Amino acid sequence: MNMTIVYVGIVAGALLILAMLAYATVKSGRPSRLTPLAALAFVLVLAGILLGQERLIGYGLIALGVILALIDIVQKSRGPVG
Repeated sequence: MNMTIVYVGIVAGALLILAMLAYATVKSGRPSRLTPLAALAFVLVLAGILLGQERLIGYGLIALGVILALIDIVQKSRGPVG
């Protein structure tokens, strides 16, 4: 099997999962705002994808974005401090 077909299948599966999560979030009627930390994580992941030619830089930016996203998720799950 050609590796391009495998990559397209993986991307299609990921997009399907994201669409299902988006549908479930919209259906619950509870919209959530994008926090500055989540926005920074999103930008870092996109920059890592765009700079994919330089593997070390690309993967580093993606990893940093994922770590920031996880920190944001943990902060949101704990609720407001105070």
